[in-house]
Amino acid sequence: MCTARILAAYADSITLAVSGHVGVDTLTEIERLIGTDTEKEVVLDLSEVTLLDRDAAAFLFEEHNRGVKLVNCPPYLKDWILGTRK
Repeated sequence: MCTARILAAYADSITLAVSGHVGVDTLTEIERLIGTDTEKEVVLDLSEVTLLDRDAAAFLFEEHNRGVKLVNCPPYLKDWILGTRK
């Protein structure tokens, strides 16, 4: 089970905490929380993520390339996320 919640929201930035097993079924909720405002800095705190499926890793890779900051990400997950499109 995955949860995503807003940790901090300001006029120019938003920080989300994501935890648990992130799968394709939770990506819509993460996208909704991120929103569509491309001027806003987005930070995803992944310190509590325990597992990602392939679709979630690809999604996070695309978000990272779009400028979303991935922070507090366990090294083994970061390697997988950043290696999904090499």
